[in-house]
Amino acid sequence: VSCLVGSEMCIRDRAGALTLNWIRNDIDAHISNGAEVHADGGTGFVKVKAADKAGLNSVAGGIAAGSNAAIGGAVAYNYIGGDPDSPSSSTKNQITASIDNATVTADRVDVLADSDADINSFSLAFAGSGSISGTASLSLNFIRKNVDASISNTASVTTTGDVTVRAKDASDIMTGAGQISLSTGMGGIAFGGSIGYNDIANTVTAAVTGKSQVVVTSANRGNVVIEALSASEIGTFAAGIAGGSSVGIAGSASANLIENVVTAKVYDSTITTDDSLVVYAESDDEIAAYAGSLGIGLGAVGAGGTVVYNEISNQTLAFIGGDSIITALGVGGSIGVKNTAADFAPMTQVRGLAVVANGETEFDVVSVGIGGSSNVGIALSVGMNNVTNTVKATISDSSVNSSAERGKDVRVAAHQFTDITSGGGTLGVGIGAGGVGATVDVSLVSNTTSAYIEDLDSATDLDVIYGGNNVVVKAESREDLDSVAIGLGGGSGVGAAGSGAALDNSSITEAYIKKAAVSSYGDILI
Repeated sequence: VSCLVGSEMCIRDRAGALTLNWIRNDIDAHISNGAEVHADGGTGFVKVKAADKAGLNSVAGGIAAGSNAAIGGAVAYNYIGGDPDSPSSSTKNQITASIDNATVTADRVDVLADSDADINSFSLAFAGSGSISGTASLSLNFIRKNVDASISNTASVTTTGDVTVRAKDASDIMTGAGQISLSTGMGGIAFGGSIGYNDIANTVTAAVTGKSQVVVTSANRGNVVIEALSASEIGTFAAGIAGGSSVGIAGSASANLIENVVTAKVYDSTITTDDSLVVYAESDDEIAAYAGSLGIGLGAVGAGGTVVYNEISNQTLAFIGGDSIITALGVGGSIGVKNTAADFAPMTQVRGLAVVANGETEFDVVSVGIGGSSNVGIALSVGMNNVTNTVKATISDSSVNSSAERGKDVRVAAHQFTDITSGGGTLGVGIGAGGVGATVDVSLVSNTTSAYIEDLDSATDLDVIYGGNNVVVKAESREDLDSVAIGLGGGSGVGAAGSGAALDNSSITEAYIKKAAVSSYGDILI
Protein backbone atom coordinates (compact mmCIF):
# COMPACT_ATOMS: atom_id res chain seq x y z
CA VAL A 1 0.00 0.00 0.00
CA SER A 2 1.48 3.34 -1.04
CA CYS A 3 0.05 6.80 -0.42
CA LEU A 4 1.49 10.32 -0.43
CA VAL A 5 -0.33 13.56 0.35
CA GLY A 6 1.11 16.99 -0.50
CA SER A 7 -0.28 20.29 0.78
CA GLU A 8 1.86 23.41 0.82
CA MET A 9 -1.12 25.74 0.29
CA CYS A 10 1.01 28.31 -1.54
CA ILE A 11 2.39 28.30 -5.10
CA ARG A 12 2.09 24.67 -6.06
CA ASP A 13 1.48 21.30 -4.49
CA ARG A 14 2.61 17.92 -5.75
CA ALA A 15 1.89 14.40 -4.57
CA GLY A 16 2.69 11.00 -5.99
CA ALA A 17 2.60 7.34 -5.02
CA LEU A 18 4.39 4.35 -6.52
CA THR A 19 3.98 0.67 -5.65
CA LEU A 20 6.16 -2.04 -7.25
CA ASN A 21 5.52 -5.72 -6.57
CA TRP A 22 6.92 -8.98 -7.94
CA ILE A 23 6.30 -12.63 -7.05
CA ARG A 24 8.89 -15.04 -8.43
CA ASN A 25 8.18 -18.69 -7.68
CA ASP A 26 9.69 -21.88 -9.08
CA ILE A 27 7.91 -25.02 -7.84
CA ASP A 28 9.17 -28.45 -8.92
CA ALA A 29 8.12 -31.98 -7.97
CA HIS A 30 9.66 -34.88 -9.84
CA ILE A 31 10.78 -38.50 -10.00
CA SER A 32 13.78 -38.61 -12.30
CA ASN A 33 17.33 -39.66 -13.17
CA GLY A 34 16.77 -43.40 -13.34
CA ALA A 35 14.78 -43.66 -10.11
CA GLU A 36 12.59 -46.72 -9.55
CA VAL A 37 9.41 -46.32 -7.52
CA HIS A 38 7.09 -49.21 -6.68
CA ALA A 39 3.71 -48.86 -4.95
CA ASP A 40 1.87 -51.83 -6.34
CA GLY A 41 0.64 -53.70 -3.30
CA GLY A 42 -3.00 -53.57 -4.36
CA THR A 43 -3.93 -50.01 -3.38
CA GLY A 44 -0.65 -48.24 -4.01
CA PHE A 45 -0.89 -44.64 -5.21
CA VAL A 46 1.93 -42.49 -6.58
CA LYS A 47 1.25 -38.75 -6.78
CA VAL A 48 3.73 -36.23 -8.12
CA LYS A 49 2.27 -32.77 -7.52
CA ALA A 50 3.53 -29.20 -7.81
CA ALA A 51 1.12 -26.50 -6.63
CA ASP A 52 1.43 -22.74 -6.42
CA LYS A 53 -0.95 -20.05 -5.22
CA ALA A 54 0.31 -16.50 -5.70
CA GLY A 55 -1.61 -13.34 -4.83
CA LEU A 56 -0.84 -9.61 -5.03
CA ASN A 57 -3.00 -6.88 -3.52
CA SER A 58 -1.85 -3.31 -4.04
CA VAL A 59 -3.21 0.20 -3.55
CA ALA A 60 -1.50 3.39 -4.73
CA GLY A 61 -2.92 6.83 -4.02
CA GLY A 62 -1.69 10.39 -4.56
CA ILE A 63 -3.51 13.48 -3.24
CA ALA A 64 -2.44 17.05 -3.98
CA ALA A 65 -4.13 20.30 -2.96
CA GLY A 66 -3.04 23.91 -3.37
CA SER A 67 -4.40 27.43 -3.61
CA ASN A 68 -2.71 27.98 -6.97
CA ALA A 69 -1.64 24.70 -8.64
CA ALA A 70 -1.79 21.01 -7.73
CA ILE A 71 -0.35 17.94 -9.43
CA GLY A 72 -1.13 14.38 -8.27
CA GLY A 73 -0.12 10.97 -9.55
CA ALA A 74 -0.36 7.27 -8.66
CA VAL A 75 1.37 4.28 -10.27
CA ALA A 76 0.86 0.58 -9.46
CA TYR A 77 3.15 -2.02 -11.09
CA ASN A 78 2.47 -5.69 -10.27
CA TYR A 79 4.11 -8.74 -11.77
CA ILE A 80 3.61 -12.45 -11.06
CA GLY A 81 6.65 -13.69 -12.88
CA GLY A 82 9.16 -11.28 -14.36
CA ASP A 83 12.42 -10.25 -12.72
CA PRO A 84 12.78 -7.41 -10.19
CA ASP A 85 16.38 -6.91 -11.32
CA SER A 86 15.25 -6.46 -14.91
CA PRO A 87 11.79 -4.85 -15.07
CA SER A 88 11.50 -5.46 -18.81
CA SER A 89 12.09 -9.22 -18.42
CA SER A 90 9.31 -11.62 -19.40
CA THR A 91 10.68 -14.48 -17.28
CA LYS A 92 7.95 -16.91 -16.25
CA ASN A 93 7.27 -18.59 -12.94
CA GLN A 94 7.79 -22.35 -13.21
CA ILE A 95 5.33 -24.88 -11.79
CA THR A 96 6.39 -28.33 -12.95
CA ALA A 97 5.56 -31.92 -12.01
CA SER A 98 7.21 -34.78 -13.87
CA ILE A 99 8.24 -38.39 -14.12
CA ASP A 100 11.39 -38.09 -16.21
CA ASN A 101 13.68 -40.98 -17.18
CA ALA A 102 12.31 -43.05 -14.30
CA THR A 103 10.32 -46.25 -13.69
CA VAL A 104 7.10 -46.15 -11.68
CA THR A 105 4.88 -49.12 -10.89
CA ALA A 106 1.68 -48.54 -8.93
CA ASP A 107 -2.01 -49.19 -8.81
CA ARG A 108 -2.64 -45.54 -9.68
CA VAL A 109 -0.44 -42.64 -10.80
CA ASP A 110 -1.14 -38.90 -10.83
CA VAL A 111 1.20 -36.23 -12.20
CA LEU A 112 -0.31 -32.84 -11.35
CA ALA A 113 0.79 -29.24 -11.81
CA ASP A 114 -1.72 -26.77 -10.39
CA SER A 115 -1.38 -22.99 -10.32
CA ASP A 116 -3.60 -20.15 -9.15
CA ALA A 117 -2.53 -16.50 -9.45
CA ASP A 118 -4.46 -13.34 -8.54
CA ILE A 119 -3.67 -9.64 -8.83
CA ASN A 120 -5.96 -7.09 -7.23
CA SER A 121 -4.77 -3.53 -7.78
CA PHE A 122 -6.21 -0.05 -7.41
CA SER A 123 -4.58 3.29 -8.13
CA LEU A 124 -6.16 6.71 -7.54
CA ALA A 125 -4.85 10.25 -8.00
CA PHE A 126 -6.58 13.45 -6.84
CA ALA A 127 -5.62 17.08 -7.35
CA GLY A 128 -7.52 20.20 -6.37
CA SER A 129 -6.56 23.85 -6.67
CA GLY A 130 -7.83 27.29 -7.41
CA SER A 131 -5.97 27.67 -10.70
CA ILE A 132 -4.45 24.58 -12.36
CA SER A 133 -4.97 20.94 -11.36
CA GLY A 134 -3.51 17.91 -13.10
CA THR A 135 -3.60 14.21 -12.23
CA ALA A 136 -2.50 10.91 -13.70
CA SER A 137 -3.18 7.34 -12.61
CA LEU A 138 -1.45 4.28 -14.06
CA SER A 139 -1.98 0.59 -13.29
CA LEU A 140 0.29 -2.04 -14.95
CA ASN A 141 -0.26 -5.73 -14.22
CA PHE A 142 1.34 -8.88 -15.65
CA ILE A 143 1.10 -12.64 -15.11
CA ARG A 144 3.67 -14.97 -16.66
CA LYS A 145 3.72 -18.70 -15.80
CA ASN A 146 4.81 -22.03 -17.20
CA VAL A 147 2.63 -24.83 -15.78
CA ASP A 148 3.85 -28.24 -16.89
CA ALA A 149 2.90 -31.84 -16.03
CA SER A 150 4.69 -34.58 -17.93
CA ILE A 151 5.89 -38.14 -18.30
CA SER A 152 8.99 -37.81 -20.41
CA ASN A 153 12.42 -38.92 -21.54
CA THR A 154 11.94 -42.70 -21.80
CA ALA A 155 9.98 -42.88 -18.54
CA SER A 156 8.02 -46.07 -17.87
CA VAL A 157 4.74 -46.00 -15.92
CA THR A 158 2.85 -49.23 -15.29
CA THR A 159 -0.41 -49.42 -13.35
CA THR A 160 -3.44 -51.54 -12.68
CA GLY A 161 -5.66 -48.46 -12.54
CA ASP A 162 -5.98 -44.87 -13.70
CA VAL A 163 -3.17 -42.60 -14.89
CA THR A 164 -3.74 -38.83 -14.85
CA VAL A 165 -1.37 -36.19 -16.22
CA ARG A 166 -2.88 -32.76 -15.61
CA ALA A 167 -1.66 -29.17 -15.87
CA LYS A 168 -4.18 -26.65 -14.57
CA ASP A 169 -3.99 -22.88 -14.33
CA ALA A 170 -6.26 -20.09 -13.15
CA SER A 171 -5.04 -16.50 -13.58
CA ASP A 172 -7.07 -13.45 -12.59
CA ILE A 173 -6.38 -9.71 -12.74
CA MET A 174 -8.85 -7.30 -11.15
CA THR A 175 -7.84 -3.64 -11.35
CA GLY A 176 -9.07 -0.09 -11.11
CA ALA A 177 -7.37 3.15 -12.17
CA GLY A 178 -8.96 6.49 -11.42
CA GLN A 179 -8.19 10.20 -11.29
CA ILE A 180 -10.04 13.30 -10.19
CA SER A 181 -8.83 16.80 -11.02
CA LEU A 182 -10.67 19.94 -9.88
CA SER A 183 -9.87 23.61 -10.35
CA THR A 184 -12.37 26.03 -8.84
CA GLY A 185 -10.79 29.48 -9.12
CA MET A 186 -11.37 32.13 -11.78
CA GLY A 187 -10.18 30.78 -15.15
CA GLY A 188 -9.38 27.42 -13.56
CA ILE A 189 -8.00 24.61 -15.69
CA ALA A 190 -8.27 20.93 -14.76
CA PHE A 191 -6.87 17.99 -16.69
CA GLY A 192 -6.18 14.34 -15.98
CA GLY A 193 -5.88 10.84 -17.33
CA SER A 194 -6.06 7.25 -16.09
CA ILE A 195 -4.58 4.21 -17.82
CA GLY A 196 -4.90 0.52 -17.04
CA TYR A 197 -2.81 -2.15 -18.79
CA ASN A 198 -3.29 -5.85 -17.98
CA ASP A 199 -1.47 -8.76 -19.62
CA ILE A 200 -1.66 -12.53 -19.08
CA ALA A 201 0.65 -14.83 -21.08
CA ASN A 202 0.99 -18.38 -19.73
CA THR A 203 2.08 -21.73 -21.08
CA VAL A 204 0.10 -24.73 -19.79
CA THR A 205 1.23 -28.20 -20.91
CA ALA A 206 0.28 -31.78 -20.09
CA ALA A 207 2.30 -34.32 -22.01
CA VAL A 208 3.64 -37.84 -22.47
CA THR A 209 6.72 -37.50 -24.66
CA GLY A 210 10.21 -38.73 -25.46
CA LYS A 211 9.68 -42.45 -26.11
CA SER A 212 7.94 -42.90 -22.78
CA GLN A 213 5.56 -45.76 -22.05
CA VAL A 214 2.32 -45.70 -20.08
CA VAL A 215 0.72 -49.11 -19.63
CA VAL A 216 -2.38 -50.16 -17.77
CA THR A 217 -1.75 -53.87 -17.52
CA SER A 218 -3.99 -56.19 -19.49
CA ALA A 219 -7.31 -57.29 -17.96
CA ASN A 220 -7.23 -54.36 -15.52
CA ARG A 221 -9.46 -51.31 -15.65
CA GLY A 222 -7.85 -47.90 -15.86
CA ASN A 223 -8.35 -44.76 -17.94
CA VAL A 224 -5.43 -42.61 -19.05
CA VAL A 225 -6.25 -38.89 -19.00
CA ILE A 226 -3.85 -36.21 -20.25
CA GLU A 227 -5.37 -32.75 -19.82
CA ALA A 228 -4.25 -29.13 -19.92
CA LEU A 229 -6.75 -26.65 -18.47
CA SER A 230 -6.49 -22.87 -18.49
CA ALA A 231 -8.89 -20.22 -17.20
CA SER A 232 -7.83 -16.56 -17.38
CA GLU A 233 -9.91 -13.53 -16.44
CA ILE A 234 -9.30 -9.80 -16.55
CA GLY A 235 -11.72 -7.36 -14.94
CA THR A 236 -10.81 -3.70 -15.13
CA PHE A 237 -12.25 -0.24 -14.57
CA ALA A 238 -10.60 3.02 -15.66
CA ALA A 239 -12.17 6.39 -14.97
CA GLY A 240 -11.11 10.02 -15.34
CA ILE A 241 -12.89 13.13 -14.03
CA ALA A 242 -11.77 16.69 -14.61
CA GLY A 243 -13.68 19.84 -13.70
CA GLY A 244 -12.51 23.42 -14.15
CA SER A 245 -14.19 26.78 -13.92
CA SER A 246 -12.80 27.42 -17.42
CA VAL A 247 -11.41 24.22 -18.95
CA GLY A 248 -11.85 20.57 -17.95
CA ILE A 249 -10.19 17.76 -19.91
CA ALA A 250 -10.36 14.10 -18.82
CA GLY A 251 -9.22 10.91 -20.47
CA SER A 252 -9.15 7.21 -19.66
CA ALA A 253 -7.66 4.23 -21.47
CA SER A 254 -7.64 0.50 -20.85
CA ALA A 255 -5.72 -2.23 -22.69
CA ASN A 256 -6.17 -5.89 -21.83
CA LEU A 257 -4.41 -8.90 -23.38
CA ILE A 258 -4.59 -12.67 -22.87
CA GLU A 259 -2.12 -14.77 -24.87
CA ASN A 260 -1.86 -18.32 -23.55
CA VAL A 261 -0.59 -21.54 -25.10
CA VAL A 262 -2.46 -24.58 -23.75
CA THR A 263 -1.32 -28.01 -24.93
CA ALA A 264 -2.23 -31.62 -24.17
CA LYS A 265 -0.18 -34.09 -26.16
CA VAL A 266 1.25 -37.53 -26.69
CA TYR A 267 4.40 -37.43 -28.80
CA ASP A 268 6.79 -40.21 -29.78
CA SER A 269 5.44 -42.45 -27.01
CA THR A 270 3.36 -45.54 -26.33
CA ILE A 271 0.12 -45.68 -24.33
CA THR A 272 -1.73 -48.94 -23.75
CA THR A 273 -4.99 -49.50 -21.87
CA ASP A 274 -7.98 -51.78 -22.13
CA ASP A 275 -10.10 -48.77 -21.13
CA SER A 276 -10.02 -45.25 -22.57
CA LEU A 277 -7.46 -42.56 -23.37
CA VAL A 278 -8.45 -38.88 -23.31
CA VAL A 279 -6.14 -36.13 -24.55
CA TYR A 280 -7.89 -32.87 -23.65
CA ALA A 281 -6.97 -29.17 -23.85
CA GLU A 282 -9.23 -26.34 -22.71
CA SER A 283 -9.04 -22.54 -22.61
CA ASP A 284 -11.77 -20.54 -20.89
CA ASP A 285 -11.01 -16.80 -20.92
CA GLU A 286 -12.91 -13.62 -20.14
CA ILE A 287 -12.27 -9.89 -20.31
CA ALA A 288 -14.66 -7.44 -18.65
CA ALA A 289 -13.52 -3.86 -19.28
CA TYR A 290 -15.31 -0.68 -18.26
CA ALA A 291 -13.91 2.80 -18.90
CA GLY A 292 -15.31 6.29 -18.65
CA SER A 293 -14.30 9.93 -18.64
CA LEU A 294 -16.05 13.14 -17.62
CA GLY A 295 -14.69 16.57 -18.54
CA ILE A 296 -16.50 19.71 -17.35
CA GLY A 297 -15.32 23.22 -18.25
CA LEU A 298 -17.82 25.72 -16.95
CA GLY A 299 -16.43 28.64 -18.92
CA ALA A 300 -14.68 27.54 -22.10
CA VAL A 301 -14.23 23.83 -22.92
CA GLY A 302 -15.19 20.52 -21.40
CA ALA A 303 -13.77 17.38 -23.02
CA GLY A 304 -13.86 13.67 -22.18
CA GLY A 305 -12.22 10.86 -24.11
CA THR A 306 -12.11 7.08 -23.58
CA VAL A 307 -10.21 4.33 -25.39
CA VAL A 308 -10.53 0.59 -24.68
CA TYR A 309 -8.56 -2.17 -26.44
CA ASN A 310 -9.00 -5.89 -25.70
CA GLU A 311 -7.26 -8.86 -27.28
CA ILE A 312 -7.36 -12.60 -26.74
CA SER A 313 -4.97 -14.63 -28.85
CA ASN A 314 -4.66 -18.17 -27.54
CA GLN A 315 -3.47 -21.48 -28.88
CA THR A 316 -5.36 -24.49 -27.55
CA LEU A 317 -3.94 -27.74 -28.86
CA ALA A 318 -4.69 -31.42 -28.25
CA PHE A 319 -2.76 -33.90 -30.34
CA ILE A 320 -1.14 -37.28 -30.76
CA GLY A 321 1.92 -37.32 -33.02
CA GLY A 322 5.52 -38.31 -33.62
CA ASP A 323 4.92 -41.99 -34.43
CA SER A 324 3.14 -42.63 -31.16
CA ILE A 325 1.54 -46.03 -30.68
CA ILE A 326 -1.89 -45.94 -29.03
CA THR A 327 -4.00 -48.83 -27.78
CA ALA A 328 -7.26 -47.70 -26.16
CA LEU A 329 -9.83 -50.47 -26.40
CA GLY A 330 -12.71 -48.95 -24.44
CA VAL A 331 -13.62 -52.21 -22.73
CA GLY A 332 -14.74 -50.61 -19.45
CA GLY A 333 -17.17 -47.80 -18.73
CA SER A 334 -17.39 -44.64 -20.81
CA ILE A 335 -15.72 -41.32 -20.02
CA GLY A 336 -17.34 -37.94 -20.68
CA VAL A 337 -15.87 -35.16 -22.83
CA LYS A 338 -17.49 -31.77 -23.61
CA ASN A 339 -19.46 -31.65 -26.84
CA THR A 340 -19.04 -27.88 -27.36
CA ALA A 341 -16.79 -25.14 -25.96
CA ALA A 342 -19.48 -23.46 -23.82
CA ASP A 343 -19.15 -23.51 -20.03
CA PHE A 344 -22.07 -25.84 -19.39
CA ALA A 345 -21.80 -27.91 -22.53
CA PRO A 346 -23.37 -31.36 -22.64
CA MET A 347 -21.01 -34.30 -22.31
CA THR A 348 -20.42 -36.91 -24.98
CA GLN A 349 -19.62 -40.34 -23.61
CA VAL A 350 -16.61 -41.99 -25.21
CA ARG A 351 -15.29 -45.54 -24.91
CA GLY A 352 -11.90 -45.76 -26.55
CA LEU A 353 -9.92 -42.69 -27.67
CA ALA A 354 -10.83 -39.00 -27.52
CA VAL A 355 -8.59 -36.12 -28.61
CA VAL A 356 -10.46 -32.91 -27.86
CA ALA A 357 -9.57 -29.19 -27.81
CA ASN A 358 -12.03 -26.57 -26.54
CA GLY A 359 -11.64 -22.79 -26.52
CA GLU A 360 -14.10 -20.26 -25.09
CA THR A 361 -13.68 -16.47 -25.23
CA GLU A 362 -15.96 -13.86 -23.69
CA PHE A 363 -15.82 -10.05 -23.84
CA ASP A 364 -18.03 -7.64 -21.90
CA VAL A 365 -16.98 -4.07 -22.73
CA VAL A 366 -18.43 -0.61 -22.00
CA SER A 367 -16.74 2.73 -22.80
CA VAL A 368 -18.28 6.15 -22.09
CA GLY A 369 -17.09 9.72 -22.70
CA ILE A 370 -18.84 12.90 -21.52
CA GLY A 371 -17.82 16.49 -22.15
CA GLY A 372 -19.81 19.51 -21.03
CA SER A 373 -19.31 23.27 -21.00
CA SER A 374 -21.21 26.54 -21.12
CA ASN A 375 -19.32 27.08 -24.37
CA VAL A 376 -17.90 23.95 -26.08
CA GLY A 377 -18.37 20.30 -25.09
CA ILE A 378 -16.42 17.46 -26.74
CA ALA A 379 -16.77 13.72 -26.06
CA LEU A 380 -15.02 10.78 -27.74
CA SER A 381 -15.21 7.02 -27.18
CA VAL A 382 -13.29 4.30 -29.02
CA GLY A 383 -13.56 0.56 -28.31
CA MET A 384 -11.77 -2.24 -30.13
CA ASN A 385 -11.87 -6.00 -29.55
CA ASN A 386 -9.61 -8.46 -31.34
CA VAL A 387 -9.85 -12.26 -31.16
CA THR A 388 -7.36 -14.53 -32.98
CA ASN A 389 -7.59 -17.93 -31.34
CA THR A 390 -6.36 -21.26 -32.67
CA VAL A 391 -8.09 -24.41 -31.44
CA LYS A 392 -6.77 -27.64 -32.87
CA ALA A 393 -7.30 -31.38 -32.25
CA THR A 394 -5.27 -33.84 -34.32
CA ILE A 395 -3.87 -37.32 -34.74
CA SER A 396 -0.80 -37.15 -36.92
CA ASP A 397 1.70 -39.79 -38.01
CA SER A 398 0.61 -42.22 -35.27
CA SER A 399 -1.19 -45.55 -35.03
CA VAL A 400 -4.33 -46.33 -33.05
CA ASN A 401 -5.26 -49.90 -32.09
CA SER A 402 -4.80 -52.80 -34.52
CA SER A 403 -6.73 -54.95 -36.93
CA ALA A 404 -6.96 -57.66 -34.25
CA GLU A 405 -7.93 -55.24 -31.44
CA ARG A 406 -9.90 -52.42 -33.02
CA GLY A 407 -11.25 -50.97 -29.78
CA LYS A 408 -14.41 -48.91 -29.91
CA ASP A 409 -14.69 -45.11 -30.39
CA VAL A 410 -12.16 -42.77 -31.97
CA ARG A 411 -13.10 -39.10 -31.57
CA VAL A 412 -11.09 -36.08 -32.72
CA ALA A 413 -12.92 -32.83 -32.00
CA ALA A 414 -12.17 -29.09 -31.83
CA HIS A 415 -14.76 -26.64 -30.52
CA GLN A 416 -14.60 -22.87 -30.27
CA PHE A 417 -17.03 -20.29 -28.90
CA THR A 418 -16.54 -16.50 -29.00
CA ASP A 419 -19.05 -14.20 -27.31
CA ILE A 420 -18.54 -10.41 -27.57
CA THR A 421 -20.86 -7.82 -26.06
CA SER A 422 -19.42 -4.36 -26.59
CA GLY A 423 -20.85 -0.87 -26.37
CA GLY A 424 -19.73 2.75 -26.42
CA GLY A 425 -21.47 6.03 -25.79
CA THR A 426 -20.67 9.74 -25.79
CA LEU A 427 -22.42 12.94 -24.79
CA GLY A 428 -21.01 16.33 -25.77
CA VAL A 429 -22.91 19.43 -24.62
CA GLY A 430 -21.82 23.01 -25.29
CA ILE A 431 -24.50 25.45 -24.21
CA GLY A 432 -22.92 28.47 -25.86
CA ALA A 433 -21.12 27.38 -29.02
CA GLY A 434 -21.79 23.71 -29.53
CA GLY A 435 -21.35 20.09 -28.51
CA VAL A 436 -19.75 17.17 -30.31
CA GLY A 437 -20.05 13.44 -29.50
CA ALA A 438 -18.42 10.62 -31.45
CA THR A 439 -18.33 6.87 -30.77
CA VAL A 440 -16.57 4.03 -32.58
CA ASP A 441 -16.87 0.35 -31.63
CA VAL A 442 -15.01 -2.34 -33.59
CA SER A 443 -14.82 -6.12 -33.08
CA LEU A 444 -12.53 -8.29 -35.22
CA VAL A 445 -12.63 -12.09 -35.05
CA SER A 446 -10.19 -14.31 -36.92
CA ASN A 447 -10.27 -17.74 -35.32
CA THR A 448 -8.97 -21.04 -36.65
CA THR A 449 -10.69 -24.24 -35.53
CA SER A 450 -9.25 -27.49 -36.90
CA ALA A 451 -9.82 -31.20 -36.35
CA TYR A 452 -8.05 -33.72 -38.51
CA ILE A 453 -6.31 -37.06 -38.92
CA GLU A 454 -3.29 -37.08 -41.20
CA ASP A 455 -0.27 -39.24 -42.02
CA LEU A 456 1.95 -37.15 -44.26
CA ASP A 457 4.68 -39.81 -44.52
CA SER A 458 2.25 -42.64 -45.26
CA ALA A 459 4.10 -43.53 -48.44
CA THR A 460 7.07 -44.74 -46.41
CA ASP A 461 5.61 -45.25 -42.91
CA LEU A 462 1.92 -46.13 -42.88
CA ASP A 463 0.16 -45.63 -39.53
CA VAL A 464 -3.40 -46.99 -39.44
CA ILE A 465 -6.27 -45.71 -37.27
CA TYR A 466 -8.63 -48.55 -36.28
CA GLY A 467 -12.03 -48.14 -34.67
CA GLY A 468 -14.55 -50.78 -33.70
CA ASN A 469 -17.37 -48.21 -33.48
CA ASN A 470 -17.53 -44.79 -35.09
CA VAL A 471 -14.59 -42.60 -36.06
CA VAL A 472 -15.60 -38.96 -35.64
CA VAL A 473 -13.61 -35.93 -36.83
CA LYS A 474 -15.45 -32.76 -35.82
CA ALA A 475 -14.72 -29.02 -35.92
CA GLU A 476 -17.24 -26.51 -34.63
CA SER A 477 -16.99 -22.75 -34.28
CA ARG A 478 -19.59 -20.33 -32.98
CA GLU A 479 -19.31 -16.55 -32.80
CA ASP A 480 -21.89 -14.30 -31.12
CA LEU A 481 -21.08 -10.62 -31.71
CA ASP A 482 -23.17 -7.75 -30.33
CA SER A 483 -22.17 -4.10 -30.64
CA VAL A 484 -23.85 -0.82 -29.64
CA ALA A 485 -22.47 2.65 -30.45
CA ILE A 486 -24.24 5.88 -29.47
CA GLY A 487 -23.05 9.46 -29.99
CA LEU A 488 -24.95 12.54 -28.76
CA GLY A 489 -24.02 16.18 -29.26
CA GLY A 490 -25.99 19.28 -28.35
CA GLY A 491 -25.57 23.04 -28.18
CA SER A 492 -27.49 26.28 -28.67
CA GLY A 493 -25.19 26.93 -31.63
CA VAL A 494 -24.08 23.60 -33.12
CA GLY A 495 -24.80 20.03 -32.10
CA ALA A 496 -22.94 17.23 -33.89
CA ALA A 497 -22.92 13.51 -33.18
CA GLY A 498 -21.60 10.43 -34.91
CA SER A 499 -21.36 6.73 -34.15
CA GLY A 500 -20.02 3.73 -35.95
CA ALA A 501 -19.92 -0.01 -35.22
CA ALA A 502 -17.99 -2.59 -37.23
CA LEU A 503 -18.03 -6.36 -36.86
CA ASP A 504 -15.78 -8.59 -38.94
CA ASN A 505 -15.59 -12.36 -38.70
CA SER A 506 -13.01 -14.04 -40.94
CA SER A 507 -12.67 -17.34 -39.10
CA ILE A 508 -11.64 -20.70 -40.56
CA THR A 509 -13.26 -23.96 -39.46
CA GLU A 510 -12.06 -27.24 -40.94
CA ALA A 511 -12.31 -30.98 -40.39
CA TYR A 512 -10.61 -33.53 -42.60
CA ILE A 513 -8.69 -36.78 -43.06
CA LYS A 514 -5.57 -36.37 -45.17
CA LYS A 515 -3.17 -39.02 -46.50
CA ALA A 516 -4.22 -41.34 -43.66
CA ALA A 517 -5.51 -44.89 -43.42
CA VAL A 518 -8.66 -45.09 -41.28
CA SER A 519 -10.56 -48.34 -40.79
CA SER A 520 -13.85 -48.48 -38.89
CA TYR A 521 -16.51 -51.13 -38.29
CA GLY A 522 -18.91 -48.23 -37.66
CA ASP A 523 -19.37 -44.90 -39.40
CA ILE A 524 -16.65 -42.41 -40.35
CA LEU A 525 -18.12 -38.95 -39.70
CA ILE A 526 -16.37 -35.74 -40.73
